[in-house]
Amino acid sequence: MELPIGGAEYDAAAMYRATMHGRPTVNGMSGYLTPRYQAMVRALADREPDALEAVAFDGPVWVAIDTRREEGRSWVAFVAAHPWAMPRGEDAEWRFFRLDAPGRAESEHRVAAAAVPCGPATRRPVAGADANGPVDIERLRDNDVDTWWRADLAHAGRDELTLDLGGTVRICGLVLSLGDRAFVYPRRLHVDASVDGVTWQVGPERSVVGQVLAVALGRPTDARIELVVAPLDARFVKLRLIGAPPGNRWALAELSVRTTP
Repeated sequence: MELPIGGAEYDAAAMYRATMHGRPTVNGMSGYLTPRYQAMVRALADREPDALEAVAFDGPVWVAIDTRREEGRSWVAFVAAHPWAMPRGEDAEWRFFRLDAPGRAESEHRVAAAAVPCGPATRRPVAGADANGPVDIERLRDNDVDTWWRADLAHAGRDELTLDLGGTVRICGLVLSLGDRAFVYPRRLHVDASVDGVTWQVGPERSVVGQVLAVALGRPTDARIELVVAPLDARFVKLRLIGAPPGNRWALAELSVRTTP
């Protein structure tokens, strides 16, 4: 993988160089950009560490950073800071790293160990609101990935979506569908919960980048991510976008809340 990535100037040159060094390259371009590729480019541009992990999850990846570029130094700092990155040399124009993942089995074991048991039961929201007021909740519960809730551009980067489950239940997770547009993923989220809509239990900040890039490859037309939360009683659930730059619009096609007895 060459960095910078994304855009004809970078990716066409990377593909041309691949004809000389003979290695497969993550960079690519054609008449169509897949949602997963757009999501990956966006995540890397945001300097999300999970994006590097998603790229190298199935095997070692060499990273070549063009230090002639103005942003070359920031790319070097980003990659070098990742625990999977090992320096592999440099010259006057390039810095090289190798990304080595701990392996699929170990990663999946770590994810499973961190998960909270959660049954198959789900609850759909009966109402919702964002920064502009009430939303058309049917767009999030109609089993149609072609209908969407979208954050308003005027509030993008600091928006939140509050959901009413219609009654108090014990929640243990959320399932969010991005449909066929993985690139509109929420950058970082807090999942907060409340029984009365007044007093809120604030959840930890979490990144969904790794999940998004993984599921967008396996289910490109219905990319679903799952957020596990410690079981607690709630009627209201709030998704708060954290740390996104202005104009970072996010969207959801479907949403359901997992519940447990």
